[in-house]
Amino acid sequence: AVLARDRAHDAVDAPRSDYRRAEAALDDAAHVAIARIVASFDGTNDGFMDHVEHAFAVTEQLLTELNRWARDFLAAVLDVVIAAVMLYLEAVALAVVLIALAVVLVAMLALAIAVLAIVMALVVGALLSLLAALVAGTVMYDLTERLGIEGLAQIELVLAAACAVCPLLAVTLVTRIADEAGKPPPTVSRLQAHDAKDPAALKELDSALPTNAGDVLAWAGLVDQVGGEDRAVVDIAKVTHEDGSVAWIVTVPSTQDWVFGGDKGASNDLDADLVLHLFPWLRTQYERGVLEAMAQAGIPQDEPVLLSGWSLGGIGGGRLIESHEGGYRYEGLICAGSPIDHMAIPRDVNVLQVKHTMDVVHRADLIDGHPDTAHHMSVWDGPRSGGAAPFQASPMGAHSNAAYVETLRANTLVDDSASYLFSDFYAIDDPATAAVPHVEHVQYEFSE
Repeated sequence: AVLARDRAHDAVDAPRSDYRRAEAALDDAAHVAIARIVASFDGTNDGFMDHVEHAFAVTEQLLTELNRWARDFLAAVLDVVIAAVMLYLEAVALAVVLIALAVVLVAMLALAIAVLAIVMALVVGALLSLLAALVAGTVMYDLTERLGIEGLAQIELVLAAACAVCPLLAVTLVTRIADEAGKPPPTVSRLQAHDAKDPAALKELDSALPTNAGDVLAWAGLVDQVGGEDRAVVDIAKVTHEDGSVAWIVTVPSTQDWVFGGDKGASNDLDADLVLHLFPWLRTQYERGVLEAMAQAGIPQDEPVLLSGWSLGGIGGGRLIESHEGGYRYEGLICAGSPIDHMAIPRDVNVLQVKHTMDVVHRADLIDGHPDTAHHMSVWDGPRSGGAAPFQASPMGAHSNAAYVETLRANTLVDDSASYLFSDFYAIDDPATAAVPHVEHVQYEFSE
């Protein structure tokens, strides 16, 4: 039974083993088939993906190129837009600047017009005020003439009437008078040659000899050249005659500083003109300087003194003689273009005035001419000279020392009686004597 059972088991195991082998073979065959099928599909799948990947690569490249083109295009467009915007902004800025400039120019123009209007109003007002002063002065002059008032009193009344209607004139006079009155006495010293503004004029002055009135008057022009605007120069000439007697010629300067205020140094300025002419009771630096120069020169009070000057120089000389300042022995005055006819100069003092028809300066005392006397003579140009001297037609040229010297010399060639008044001061050699006259010039200077 056991054997039969074992044989039965063996008989069953053999087919079972065959089945299992067949099943394994079938399974292997299936695996092989499946592997081949998969391999076949795998080959097919690899080609398709390549195409897909290629398509994606082309698409990516296209997109990249499109992106690059878009960037470049947009950058170019952006540059153009930025340039356009900048141009627009610059145009706007320029327009703003131009508008601002136009506004400023309009404002400046408006301001200039306003200032011009104010200036014109002030000028017109000043001119009207001065015109009113002229009318008032003329009316007062006519009234004083009718009343027989003359001299300094007449000048003061005319000036007062003018100032009453012209405050500008009044203020100007008051300020200038106060300024001149407040100035200290000048420091006077010998002029050093290197300080001369015109060395040639100084050399000519030092060697000059007084032989006639024309020579003496010419010195007035030389002292102006030597001093100029920086300093007032006074020339003092000591004339020693052949008999040993001594005479002195003092030449004083004319106006050299023509500006009110802001003086440059010379005391012979418009302030001195104003005060000497209108307010002789005030002592100016100019007068004090001349007197100090005479004192330093050692002029004795018992020796004759001749004063000479033109314009302001004549006024200053006339005032010294009129007031007898310094106590000197004043015996004569030679002047030109100077308003001195109203001064109370002693009748025994010899006075020679040179006047030009077209010069208004010597008429500042409201007197056109002074009647000639034995000691007071006037010589003129043109018709009033009797044909002796040429007519000085130009008002500016008429007020010139050189022109006045020419007029004086021309007159003395015809008639030297006026020049003869001062013969005691001339250095004229007398051939009948062994001695010769001697002239020594010394210059003094002072400034403000």
